[in-house]
Amino acid sequence: MELTALIQQLDHLEQRYREWVEPINQVIRESLFKINRDGYTQADFETDVKAVREKQRAKYDPYQAIYELLDELCPAYVEASAE
Repeated sequence: MELTALIQQLDHLEQRYREWVEPINQVIRESLFKINRDGYTQADFETDVKAVREKQRAKYDPYQAIYELLDELCPAYVEASAE
């Protein structure tokens, strides 16, 4: 794989990940302070975060895309020369 193409692919994956993770981070930011207030528990928080994470994963699974890239890069790494 050409280095320029790899960098572009990594940049693309990073951007998609940032877009994917933002709703999860938003729920964390909005809900974390509510734990132990008005009956909102740690379990409620974890349930809320899990629900958003699952919703996001249904749209796009960033980990699958990363694994696919690693599957492509690992053989290239093993076959590469020291240079």
